[in-house]
This record gives sequence, C-alpha cells and structure tokens, in this order.
Amino acid sequence: MRSGVPAGASTGTREAIELRDGDDERYVGQGVRRAVGNVNGLIADALIGRLFASLEEVDQTLRELDGTADKSRLGANAIVGVSMAAAQAFARESGQSLWQWLTPTGALGDRVQLVGDDNFVTNPELITAAVSAGLANAALIKVNQIGTVSETLAALQVCRDAGYGAMISHRSGETSDSFIADLAVGSGCGQIKSGAPARGERVAKYNRLLEIAAAATEMPFGLPDH
Repeated sequence: MRSGVPAGASTGTREAIELRDGDDERYVGQGVRRAVGNVNGLIADALIGRLFASLEEVDQTLRELDGTADKSRLGANAIVGVSMAAAQAFARESGQSLWQWLTPTGALGDRVQLVGDDNFVTNPELITAAVSAGLANAALIKVNQIGTVSETLAALQVCRDAGYGAMISHRSGETSDSFIADLAVGSGCGQIKSGAPARGERVAKYNRLLEIAAAATEMPFGLPDH
C-alpha cells in the first residue's frame, strides 16, 4: 500500500504541521526522513498486528500517539499518509482571521460562493464556528491541512449539515497520488480543485476522475447525482 503526501505553499497558522528534517545539507532542510522514520517506527509499532473496526479508530490511534493539537510530534505528513492508506483499505473492504469574512458574506453570500481556506484549515470545529457566525458559505477541503481522513470526512459532514459548499483541493506541493479524486466523488461534494492539467501530479487526478466515470457507465446504478 502506497500513498503520496502533498505539501502546501499557502498554509494556515492553525494547519497541521509537516515534520521536516532541518538538515541544510540535504534538500535545503526540507527532507522527510524523520517523518518516514515515524511511519516505520512509532506508527508501525502502534498499528501493525492490531485489528481496527473503522478508519475513525485508526485515526484516533494516530492522534493519541502524536498527542499534540497540531500533529507536530509525528508530523502531519507522516500521519496523513498512513490515514490515506488506511482509508483506501477500508474503502476496498466495505465498498463505500475568520471575522474578516463577515462583510463579504452578508453582501455576496446569496450570489457568490465564498470559500474559507487558510482560515478554516479543514478543521470541523473552525467550520462549525464559521457556520454559527454566518461566515462564508463554503470550505476548501485539504486532507493534509487537518491530518487524517476521518477528520476530513467530519469537516465535510459539517459543511453538508450546514448547507455549505465543499471543494476538495490539491496542494501546491502535490504528488501523483490521486486519492483526492476518489474523495471528491465518494463524498458527493461535487467540486474538486486540482489546477490546470499542466503537470503529471495534476493530470493524475483528472485521469482518475475519467477512470471513475468510465467504471460508472458499467454499473447498473451509476454514480450519485449530487
């Protein structure tokens, strides 16, 4: 099982923290050997050999193992890769400053989709607070902003319950992993942001969408209409 974890150039202050090596002699300090070491060490020791009933249980184990609010101990890049791989496994088995938005939302919210990104950071609690305050009317959803798939699904549920739009998004430091294409279709959110098809990591998402569409034509029930 493999997964590719993206990085973001535009990052929110409350976003889950990527763990980088800080070794200036290697990739200008941006190497990820420490994060990989956590996957192969602490995380593997906590997960391998255990039976998990759900993705949520896996993600909760990862959050407890990390023990920080921003996933900075193990690294969000380590945690999200494991969470994405677990989500794929379960899918195969089951088949299945905020206040600055107030004025534009009141003026434009009934005509324009106002999407919270770095101020929401795919955090269910922050999106819930925004809903309560009447801020924005949609959220950009980036799995590695929050760090686990189950928390991402919780953010999508908040949007769905509130009538907010949701747009699954890639990151500027993207990989060729196409998981977000499956997430966009599987969640039924109806929107994906993956950039112009100029490079392989972007084209991979569109190719995956085409594969899903082609497979749907062979299914008697097709894709959901939302």
